[in-house]
Amino acid sequence: MRKVLIYSLITASLLHSANKDTDESKFEFGINGGATSIINEGGNNFVNGQVGLTIQAKNDREVEPRVDFNYIKVDKDEDPTVTSMTQISVNGVYNFKKDEKVSPYIVAGGGYEWVEGERAGYESNAFIQAGAGVDYKVNEDGVKLKVETKALQIVGSQYDEGNEFSVTAGIAMPFGLGGVQKDLDDNECPIKIEGPDQDRDGVLDSIDQCPNTPCDFEVDDKGCPIKAELDIHFKTDSSEISQYSMNMITNFAKFLMKNRGSLVKLTGHTDFRGTDQYNMALSFRRANSVRDALVKLGVSVNRLTTDGKGESMPIATNHTVEGMAKNRRTEVRLTYPASITGATTGAKK
Repeated sequence: MRKVLIYSLITASLLHSANKDTDESKFEFGINGGATSIINEGGNNFVNGQVGLTIQAKNDREVEPRVDFNYIKVDKDEDPTVTSMTQISVNGVYNFKKDEKVSPYIVAGGGYEWVEGERAGYESNAFIQAGAGVDYKVNEDGVKLKVETKALQIVGSQYDEGNEFSVTAGIAMPFGLGGVQKDLDDNECPIKIEGPDQDRDGVLDSIDQCPNTPCDFEVDDKGCPIKAELDIHFKTDSSEISQYSMNMITNFAKFLMKNRGSLVKLTGHTDFRGTDQYNMALSFRRANSVRDALVKLGVSVNRLTTDGKGESMPIATNHTVEGMAKNRRTEVRLTYPASITGATTGAKK
């Protein structure tokens, strides 16, 4: 069992390291240890050691799928014949406060249990299970501490095998399946016009006064960006910037340092939960958080202004988790003094 735990820790570390600087994580890998009570006629007896692995898909749906792998070492005093049990199950997880630092959740599903040294009355069989737990988010990289308890019921057996109970504690961390977080200056964009256009913003290099503009920015007729959707999102009721969004802000700061003629307006937005007054204040805090992050990265505070719109300008429905996540955002608009670019006469995309 000790070897299993060591290998699990090594695997978790490698997956977490591989995930750094990659696209937003789509999965969560967890390892845990604890105890199981397998004979409960006279009360619970948690004398059987357990280690486990979990892989959970991370998305904006209400219920997220999770696959569990568990190994249970049966105590000899508990059962002299059965030596161990191996379980695999598919479950659904519902988090009550998915975006919060502390989030209680419930889990339910089914699977199969292989019994080593099985005997009449304790054989390999299918099972159903349900339980509850709590996530505690350790940092903005998504590392969590988890405590969970579950009850398992054997199904399909000709014997009355009763149920099993487990209590575990562990750690979980995000990982992805590939994809590299691209700099804003990366140029993998479609050609918009004929002729030389290195940054592919739709303006010829010969008249482009803002070279190396990210091609997904809206630009004016001189090739200078005037609006950016940086997709900087926030947790519910929070102005704290996630590590994923910080990567985007860092790249945006690099762009601003190369293009020092622009002035930047940051506008914060919220979803519809909360009062109008509260959401307006929260949207200003979010814009100010992005401003402060840019200043720390070397952008002059004199170039930055902030505004808040509360919940008044949603870009998606507020009736789904996905839509509310999109509405918790900060948008960026760039302007240029007339002495730098002249009067702006039009916009391109």
